[in-house]
Amino acid sequence: LGSWMRSAGVPVHEVPLGRRGGAGAFVRTLRRLEISILHCNMPGPWGSKYGFVAPLAKLAGSRAVVSTEHLPMVPPFAKGSIFKAASGAFIDRVITVSDDNVRWLRELHRVPGRKIRVVHIGIPEPRSWDGGAARRALGLGENDFICLLAASLEERKGHRFALDAIARLPERVKLLIAGSGAEEGACRHRSSELGITGRVHFLGHREDVPALIAACDALVVPSLLEATPFVIVEAMALGRPVVASRIYGI
Repeated sequence: LGSWMRSAGVPVHEVPLGRRGGAGAFVRTLRRLEISILHCNMPGPWGSKYGFVAPLAKLAGSRAVVSTEHLPMVPPFAKGSIFKAASGAFIDRVITVSDDNVRWLRELHRVPGRKIRVVHIGIPEPRSWDGGAARRALGLGENDFICLLAASLEERKGHRFALDAIARLPERVKLLIAGSGAEEGACRHRSSELGITGRVHFLGHREDVPALIAACDALVVPSLLEATPFVIVEAMALGRPVVASRIYGI
């Protein structure tokens, strides 16, 4: 991420908080840069330790600390709850991406409602992607009905449900899987068991997901755990139907 931001012309200052003297270096950096607002990205309850930058920011003179909470529906654990309670007192606003998340933040993580703000996911105006060119590049036929599953290959993304569903559908229905991860081997084995290896295309990590969305007939999101996936908003903006799990922020 740092190298990508540098290439875009964004100044990047890296501070190794986990090393000895890291906390002091962090405070000195914030003071030198005169940071007024610090944003803290919280990936989930397992990342509660990242909240400790909040008191450090206040010590450095920052006027406000804002955090974005991901996956608040995951129940907290004892150690994480202690971390969150200790850092939460120094966080002024908590951002989340769906109205559904507000309930979990309040009930599971004891975040005061007055601190929570819902900021729905936004995307740039979609450009005119040539879906036909993408289909031809992938060797897909005009009569094929293409489903796209764009997500990291991990268990909570529910790839196995998509594979089971494709096996029950007509031959012309095919599945593109864009992404990489630990579950790829299991997914390939499952597609072989179901006899659909010729109808499932593993594309690996892709930088052209919008083009793939334009090339597909439907986006598939069979996740077990999500807030509001970015890819759903992208598909809607491009006019593609979405078949998704009826869970949480989806």
